[in-house]
Amino acid sequence: MLVQTQATVALRKARTIEALDQALTQIINECISDDDALSWFAHCGLFI
Repeated sequence: MLVQTQATVALRKARTIEALDQALTQIINECISDDDALSWFAHCGLFI
């Protein structure tokens, strides 16, 4: 996931904090499903 994130940020040429924030938000929304996020929290012992 980290390599994919780095590559996507590089492709989007995020050179400012605002551009980086937008790129990371979009990457997270595209790559992490609701079920993935809930499973991660459950794995950590946090129940939502």
